Amino acid sequence: MVKDKNGKISSERLIKLWQEKGYSENEAKTFIDFMVSSEICFCKEQQNYRELENPTFIVPHYLPKPENVHIRWRYEDSFYMIYKPAFFHKGIAERFLSRLGRLSNETDLWRDGIRIFSETFNGDALITFDREKKEVNISTENYELLEAILKELNKILDEGSQTKPSEKVTFFYSFDGKEFVEKKKLMTQIEDDNQFVRTVNNKKVEVKDFAEKYRLKETQKTISEKSHFEEEGKQAKNPLIEEANNKKNPITMKEDKPLKIFISYCSYDRKLRQIMENRLKVYLQGAKNKYETIWSDVELKVGDDWNKEIQDALNESTVGILLVSPDFLASEYCTGEELTIMLDKQKNENYLIVPILLRDCSFGNNDTLKKMQLFKTYKNEYDVEDLNEINDLMPFEDLADIPKPQARLLNKYFKKLAKEIDDAVDNLELGCSIKVKKFPNFLTLI
Repeated sequence: MVKDKNGKISSERLIKLWQEKGYSENEAKTFIDFMVSSEICFCKEQQNYRELENPTFIVPHYLPKPENVHIRWRYEDSFYMIYKPAFFHKGIAERFLSRLGRLSNETDLWRDGIRIFSETFNGDALITFDREKKEVNISTENYELLEAILKELNKILDEGSQTKPSEKVTFFYSFDGKEFVEKKKLMTQIEDDNQFVRTVNNKKVEVKDFAEKYRLKETQKTISEKSHFEEEGKQAKNPLIEEANNKKNPITMKEDKPLKIFISYCSYDRKLRQIMENRLKVYLQGAKNKYETIWSDVELKVGDDWNKEIQDALNESTVGILLVSPDFLASEYCTGEELTIMLDKQKNENYLIVPILLRDCSFGNNDTLKKMQLFKTYKNEYDVEDLNEINDLMPFEDLADIPKPQARLLNKYFKKLAKEIDDAVDNLELGCSIKVKKFPNFLTLI
């Protein structure tokens, strides 16, 4: 039954199955408590499932296999690591998924992997468990998030063991996710002050690049052995697990089709688009509506018919985000082809267009965009005190690279953006021709 439902089952149905075997309702609830405490399953809505009338449980062992899109990581300048225990027990994946499953979208959680979205670390990560090679593959842009992931993997590995299996883990580092260097070999070259090291595929690479990126010279240890989250004399709690434990998600048993978002942007703004996409995913993860993917041309592969792929993705989307900048306005493809398709969809069906000021520009000079109201968020909301600027719209570029102490401003921006998108989607009458009158601060429907 659970397998047929792709690893997902309601409490009501689970209790009924136990009752069919002759157990009482109270006994069935005790079995569910045991399954959760043993990390056989977890509640997707929230950790304290007893507060819910009919919670949804996910059984990682019966989750489906991933689609190819799930296991791709296309972000540049990321951290790539292989975590290879001396003994890879079968429960490591199930326990990890049970602990962090609430930080994923439904479409980003499968039997051998997960894509997590963390508000605490302002980033996401892809973690896959290769049962044949007996290793864990981790990709993320965020070094601190990588630390937190490794910390939890080590904890799982050491649980129930009188020895410390985590101390025997072999680590491999990479710049591109293809060429990996064993940590032990790297450390030897660093200590001997050698300039180059050989990858697993025997390619020569520079030692200093790896040492600086993975901060090996700072500690002379793997980042899993000395975490920012470990205090002197005592073990600190893992913020990633605390976030997962406190996370509350919408009901997951409903059959609503996940919505797709298309991002239209100019190639010059690729870096800002990547930051926007990564962060927006995090904040939409806990939204009322389900969002399957955020699509941009980064999904294109070598050999694809790019024009057809873009138009197909646009036609399948329900939300179109315009990242408005001087280069966007100068792009005939963005303001012509892509925007035209969005406007056609808006006339013929309920479609949400969200223009966002990415970089400061005179968008009012564009005949189409000047009729639209951009996502409204002003500089006075973000500690800007200059009286000549406080009533100006806040370009995303001004927030994208703010220092960590001001990360709350970036969080504030995305919370507002995600909420307004989700509220606007709530007002869409999907699948019908009724026109919606109510919409938030940006233009949605004509």
